[in-house]
Amino acid sequence: MKGFESKKGYIFDLDGTLLESMGLWEDVYRGTFAFYGKTVPDGYVGEVNHLGCADGAEHTHAKYGLGRSASEIKGLWKKLSSEAYDFRVELKPYAFRLLEKLCKEGKLLGVATALDRGSFEMCLKRLGVYGFFRSFTSVGETGKDKSSPDVYLKAARKLGLKPEECVVVEDGEKGAGAAKDGGFYVVGVYDAASADSREAMMRICDMYVEDLSVLL
Repeated sequence: MKGFESKKGYIFDLDGTLLESMGLWEDVYRGTFAFYGKTVPDGYVGEVNHLGCADGAEHTHAKYGLGRSASEIKGLWKKLSSEAYDFRVELKPYAFRLLEKLCKEGKLLGVATALDRGSFEMCLKRLGVYGFFRSFTSVGETGKDKSSPDVYLKAARKLGLKPEECVVVEDGEKGAGAAKDGGFYVVGVYDAASADSREAMMRICDMYVEDLSVLL
């Protein structure tokens, strides 16, 4: 825990890390493909979960021929997910206590996510954690998805910190690998939706935890 506790900044992913929402996106993808009379291909979730909404929709339209445009797919995703984020998505166990503890210790907290701000802002406010964060960064601001460290680097800059002064907390293999490449101390968090990458996450990350209580 010494490496984790010694940092000044803590940058959190949202889906699957702080929010119990990965199952929601599986439902969104199933609903989207069903809308066009198709079923979700094997491996699809891993193809798009690290992408922003715009890039994920573009990928889906180009590779699978869904919709008249990527914008149409993005609009459907927004329609299917917004009600859940606004009213139903909850925090993962121990998330509130961890964020509260870090803030009380004077740590600087940021978000680095593939979600658009419109998807997560009301959700974080409803759950009472929005005020814990000093900054919010989406992949849409960088033009690169989470296979690149850019979103984490920008999140660190917003906190006024260098990568080596920050922890990135992630549930996704691509995001964790990119953050590690960017020079961050990386904590991997288990999520059922990314269980297949558990062993890879244990190799990539400086720490890997089954739930957030380990970090308290």
